Amino acid sequence: MTRWSVVVASRDGVDPDVSRLAIDELCRIYWQPLYSYARRQGLSPQDAEDVTQGFFEFALSKDLFGAADESVGKLRSFLLTAFTRHVRGVWRQGQAQKRGGGVATLSIDASQAEESYSLEPVDHCTPETLFERQYALRMVETAVEQLHEEQKAAGKEEAFLLLRPRLDPTAAEAGTDKEIAENLGVSHDAVRQMISRLRKRFREIMKERVAGTLQDPSPMAVEEELTALRRALAG
Repeated sequence: MTRWSVVVASRDGVDPDVSRLAIDELCRIYWQPLYSYARRQGLSPQDAEDVTQGFFEFALSKDLFGAADESVGKLRSFLLTAFTRHVRGVWRQGQAQKRGGGVATLSIDASQAEESYSLEPVDHCTPETLFERQYALRMVETAVEQLHEEQKAAGKEEAFLLLRPRLDPTAAEAGTDKEIAENLGVSHDAVRQMISRLRKRFREIMKERVAGTLQDPSPMAVEEELTALRRALAG
């Protein structure tokens, strides 16, 4: 749902339900990165919550997509630019309307967003760098969530939960192959094969998701974006 085609379709008057689903997906991935960006810009937790929520309400009204320019290339670049203008032009000039504004408010957990922001190191990281890191984390998290749903549907949730830390850098520490094999009642080699298959499918999902955020999702462009995400995660 994060594809440029969906964003443009929302701009051009697609079914409101489809537009709402597109915004919900954008909110799920970008709310935390944009909130963290606002906090690093110096806004208080309440102000950052208000301005981020207001931005997505603005997007839901389709005013945002009226200016959508696919030539930007990357959806995250378009959204960050639009958000920066929203912060400067709406919030900082004191023109922000009361949240709600006739538009259905999106469901978010601001306390969780603040907790995630508070875990970031207090250093000289720029708002843009923090945004990139938080975005990369959300892309990984949503890819892991999709893989989880697939494995659950296939009746393999127990194995997936034990192996998940091998995929997700935010997950708890993984057990050893031997411990996992004993828990699942399988051989050491079987565990290695499971890990290999999960990692392969995880890479496929990441490529699919990244391709959807690029105006020109060529194999080279996708690999460049994946490299950029890895750099962001590495700090």
